[in-house]
Amino acid sequence: MDIKFDTVNQFLDQWRQAHGEEKKQQLLATLEEHLADPDYVAVLPSVMETVFDYVTKKGCGDEVLRSMAIGLLAVWRNLHVNAMSDFAKTSELSFSDARLLMADTTKIELAIRLLDEVGSMRGDRIYKQVILDEYKEELNNRD
Repeated sequence: MDIKFDTVNQFLDQWRQAHGEEKKQQLLATLEEHLADPDYVAVLPSVMETVFDYVTKKGCGDEVLRSMAIGLLAVWRNLHVNAMSDFAKTSELSFSDARLLMADTTKIELAIRLLDEVGSMRGDRIYKQVILDEYKEELNNRD
């Protein structure tokens, strides 16, 4: 049986339409094959649902994707920088490993710079207002 899906929604649709345990096991096996591929990019379905709610339902447009991409890359970069710092303190990192870690950090920084130059098609003001409103709500809940 040939099972193909390119998105989480396609997979979930096939799961809902699956009749019988055998079909569901085949779907799970196909998913496991996808996830075993080191080049396969996967995002948690709950995360994607939240992101697309902001993009569509809240009207924030592609600014959500731009901001999240840059923000998550910055977190990833910081993990690399902190790892280099930790390894430098403990001397557990070989020179060649340190070079690889530094090269990856530089690539992430370049990706951040590149994405920073890409503008949003729409939604930047709306997204920033949504963020401000959510911060205010969170701060009020903490009072």
